[in-house]
Amino acid sequence: MEFLGLAYFIINFIGAIEIAGDAKQRNMSGLWWGIGAFLLGVFVWILYIAVKKPYKREQKMSRMRDIDFLVRLRERGVITEAEYEKHKTEVFDWI
Repeated sequence: MEFLGLAYFIINFIGAIEIAGDAKQRNMSGLWWGIGAFLLGVFVWILYIAVKKPYKREQKMSRMRDIDFLVRLRERGVITEAEYEKHKTEVFDWI
């Protein structure tokens, strides 16, 4: 039984470190996610998987794709320059 307790502690500790590091990369509170994962274990792991945000780089790439799309719409004449500027500021304010 002591071995199982030690194994659970080690797995929980490693999982908490991994979640904390991943949460920090995703612009979330790494410290609190790590503490929660260590104290509550699998329950917080499942919750984290459900609510995690995209990585910072993915957010930046998504904004770049949105701006490229707006530029193409403006070049085709689908939207005016004023509409382009309005939507561009919305894209950058969204994140």
